[in-house]
Amino acid sequence: MPFVKNEKKSWKKVTFTALLTAFFTLSAYIHIPFSIPVTLQTFVLALCLVSAGTSETLRMLLVYFFAGCIGIPVFSGFRGGVSVLFEPSGGYLAGFFLMSLTYAVLIKVVPNIRYKNSTIMTVSLLPLYVISALWYSYIYLDGTGGGILSATMVCVFPYVIPDTVKVILGCAVGERIKKYVYFS
Repeated sequence: MPFVKNEKKSWKKVTFTALLTAFFTLSAYIHIPFSIPVTLQTFVLALCLVSAGTSETLRMLLVYFFAGCIGIPVFSGFRGGVSVLFEPSGGYLAGFFLMSLTYAVLIKVVPNIRYKNSTIMTVSLLPLYVISALWYSYIYLDGTGGGILSATMVCVFPYVIPDTVKVILGCAVGERIKKYVYFS
């Protein structure tokens, strides 16, 4: 009977990943149009990382990214396809992975401190911003990376405060619901 038990666990993980992906997709649909759309994705990413863990969140991001690349309209603005990667928000899509990996490393090495998740999640925004600014600079500006200051003005500064608020709220909600969504 161990096979049946593992099979049930596999279906639980598949179902859970599908639910997280759907939740992350919905967060992309709720956006404020701007040079780079302001979405609730950083909120949901923080919530998923804290409540479901890194491996589940990375699995969800892979499914989300793959679905979007094959044309399913899961990206902000109901868009899909590889061409979205070459738009201003493409760096953010790649940055979600780096943000998650940064969180995964820091959560293991940082000692227990008050507001540990929120602090680490806020620091984890840095790789998201770096890759998004570099992406924007290379794709939309002069192609040499020389416009990194201009890219930072477009891709980072307008989002620092909203993203910080979103990840802190995402951590708070994630910590509250962790006991309800986590399974072994």
